[in-house]
Amino acid sequence: MSTAQLFLSHIERDARAADEIRVLLETALAGTRVMKREEEIARSDLVLLLCGTDAAQERALQHDIARAQQSRVPIVPIVHGRQRLDTLVFPLPEPVSTRRGLEFHDQMFAIKLLLVVREALGGEALPPRGSAPRA
Repeated sequence: MSTAQLFLSHIERDARAADEIRVLLETALAGTRVMKREEEIARSDLVLLLCGTDAAQERALQHDIARAQQSRVPIVPIVHGRQRLDTLVFPLPEPVSTRRGLEFHDQMFAIKLLLVVREALGGEALPPRGSAPRA
């Protein structure tokens, strides 16, 4: 796998979960760089959008979504706290899809996250949510 340039968008209240995700990615994927400054979004291979209960109200996240869309950088939502992909309390703007979204509380979160990053870098695709794994 080549080096990944990832942008992790989150609000200050979600900093602890964001740090856990950053450490996981940088530990599991040698050479992975998780960027923080908004001007780095356009150079990213993937934007990970961390969505807690209050996240949608934050102008900064909406700005990051718009910047990623302008730069045509794929966005993958990661829900946590009381959020669930199938019952989001706020709508994510198109084309942010929950089909490839992740749930931080999922026991398989780390594996699914690494697969999504692999897909973003041109590796084998992650099957759509809810589909059976390939044999």
